[in-house]
Amino acid sequence: MPNIGLSDHLPVFIRRKYYRKQKDHFHYIIEYRDLKNLSTDESLQDLQCTPWDPAFVFDDVNDVLSSMETVLNDVLDQHIAFKTKRVKKLNQPFWMTKEVLHSTKTRDKLLKKARISNLQEDWTRYTHAKVQTTN
Repeated sequence: MPNIGLSDHLPVFIRRKYYRKQKDHFHYIIEYRDLKNLSTDESLQDLQCTPWDPAFVFDDVNDVLSSMETVLNDVLDQHIAFKTKRVKKLNQPFWMTKEVLHSTKTRDKLLKKARISNLQEDWTRYTHAKVQTTN
């Protein structure tokens, strides 16, 4: 029988099996139009030059709407490309507003600037932004 105990002369070892429960972690892929590089003058000019008359030959309102949507999407496809993005959640929590996102981005930019410059006034601005974001 082995002599096992807590002593300086005897080996001490522990083996623990750990199994992590796998959750169904998956991501959603969304498509959206990226308006970052939109040229409004060109797109408005194309919308004005687009023939809208063929949409009004239908008697049914749903057909007219469908035809107008098709024409509009054709113009938008020329000027505003679709982008795909992988996201964890389709809907953000109710408290995640544009103000919170803007505050978070500002805080992160100030942190990056403070780390690079390492000046006290930059760290003070970052700390103020951090408190503002948390509040």
